[in-house]
This record gives sequence, C-alpha cells and structure tokens, in this order.
Amino acid sequence: MSGKKISSHLYSAMKFFVAAQLMLMTVFIFYQIIMRYVFNDAPEWTEEISRYLFIWSSFFAAGMGVREHIHIGIDAAVNLLPPAARRVTQYMVALIILCLGAFLTWYGWKVVGITHTQMSPAAGISIGIVYAAAPCMGMLMVLFSALDIVELFRRRDGKRDGGDAAKEVQQSC
Repeated sequence: MSGKKISSHLYSAMKFFVAAQLMLMTVFIFYQIIMRYVFNDAPEWTEEISRYLFIWSSFFAAGMGVREHIHIGIDAAVNLLPPAARRVTQYMVALIILCLGAFLTWYGWKVVGITHTQMSPAAGISIGIVYAAAPCMGMLMVLFSALDIVELFRRRDGKRDGGDAAKEVQQSC
C-alpha cells in the first residue's frame, strides 16, 4: 500500500474519530445541562470527560491540519519565490514540522509516563490518557510531514497537492 493510500485511510479514520468525539462531547454536555437544570443533580464526570474529549479532538484536528496544509503560513510570500527557493522553503518547513512532531512524541511520552498513575478527580481515569494526545499528534505530524517531504521530492515544480480541504475550497470558489 502506498503512502498516499495509508495517509488517506488514516485521515478518514481520524475524521470519523474526531466527529465521534464531538458527538459524545455534545451528548455529555446536553446530559449535564438536563441533569443540572431539570433534576438539580448534575454529574461531575460529564464536564471532565467532555474537556478530555475536547483536548483529544483538538490535538487530532491539529495533526490533520498538517496533512491538509491548513495551518497558518505565508503562502503569498513563498509563492513569489523562484521555484528553487520555493522548494527549499517547503523542505525546511516540512523538516521543522517533522522535528516538532518528533519533539512532541518524545517528550509527550515522558509526560505520559510521569502522569499515568495520577487519576482524574471526577471520572477516575488516568491523566496519562489525557496527556497521550500530545505524542499521538506528534506521531501524526511526523508521518504527514515525512509524506510531504516525499511528495516534494517527487514533484519538480515545488507545488503541493493541497489536500482534501484545499480541494474542497477551490471547488467551491
């Protein structure tokens, strides 16, 4: 299976995972509101679990943003560069993202190792599970930026594919 197919399947699974997290978060918050204002007895765990789901969905969405190239950038300035300078800039950016992802993975797992015995107050789950979002995002950043570097090597013009999100925006314009 090629890198693009793996990336595509992983991205689809991640979209489903983030959507499921957002749906669960909505259900838990709705449940908490009903219990608080109708029955005057709100469970404490719903707010905490919703916060943890929000953290995980935010980190996964940030990792997905690396694949789609939708993070903040100065595309106008990079596109004005000659093709050779544009390619060098894109390689440097991809390498910086890869190094940042490796850093998040390495030190994120250290934090998970330190906090895995600490339990959350209301839900009673390991705080290490919450902190595991950072190294998971780091691994996604490493994977997607490595695939980006491979794509840049294959393409000679220095222009990227843009990803699914960029294609959808271009088609809607």
